[in-house]
Amino acid sequence: MELNPETVTSAGLSLPVDEVLREQAYLVSRGVRQLSLAGHCHVDADSDGLLGVATHLERHGEGNAIPFVVDHGDGVASYGYSESRWALDLYEWAVTDPSVPQEQRHRIIGLLLGYGAPAVSRYEEEGSGRRFAATSSGGSDASSLHACSPSKGETSLPCSVRSA
Repeated sequence: MELNPETVTSAGLSLPVDEVLREQAYLVSRGVRQLSLAGHCHVDADSDGLLGVATHLERHGEGNAIPFVVDHGDGVASYGYSESRWALDLYEWAVTDPSVPQEQRHRIIGLLLGYGAPAVSRYEEEGSGRRFAATSSGGSDASSLHACSPSKGETSLPCSVRSA
């Protein structure tokens, strides 16, 4: 398997290169944003991988940037840096508590990442928060989907969708 040149391997996981982590820590420590998400990874219950990620992040922490790894409880963990404990607590609550409505979760994360209220509103108004093209069938059978197309203005490549 070929590694992305923008990643390094640590504890069996591909992480952003050191320069990217330093930049994320720098942005948080300088108050540009409350929280910076450096990436996401799949959680393996039998592995010490998350501890390895946390250790790697600590090497690049700067000033008051708090390195973190949050297990979402759904097989995915996110990692990055936070400016304060309250911001990290709010992020952790938003991504781990199933009672938080998805639209509120996205708003909270957007604000923590440094987007202002007008930007969050514009994101919702211009696409209802949708990051993919609507299907024409109107059905809810996710197993029939094979790929999604980027919405207007997006430049990313189509993504694969796994059936449940």
